[in-house]
Amino acid sequence: MMFIDKQMNKKRSPSQNTESNHFSHIYVPSSESVRSPKPDGGWVREVRRELGMSAEQLARRVGVSRATIATLERSEARGTITLASLERLSRGLGCRVVYALVPEMGASVADLKRARARKLARSQLERLTDELLAGSPRKLWV
Repeated sequence: MMFIDKQMNKKRSPSQNTESNHFSHIYVPSSESVRSPKPDGGWVREVRRELGMSAEQLARRVGVSRATIATLERSEARGTITLASLERLSRGLGCRVVYALVPEMGASVADLKRARARKLARSQLERLTDELLAGSPRKLWV
């Protein structure tokens, strides 16, 4: 089992908080670092069991019934749990929720923006090419 815990807050001066680098201070884990497959029973059950905590013990710590813990663990495993419920369970486990959006294929946010800009540029180039070809051929040689 792999647990990932990174310090995500970096100090920035006010001059560094511009619109153009708004996301530059956000830690984005690489897709390599979060590739660990989700356990069949979900992360909550896996962590609870790894801690040696029973569902009944977690239920008492969270203030719900054991049946509710079972329901929440199933919903987490299916990916249908709410963040609020996941945070509540995490606190009961002595953990915290780290919510991350990780660009696919090891890309960075800058890579995603560049790829999108290139896609739009290709589309605009195709449209401009069609317009030029539809007009007078003489305009091609200006």
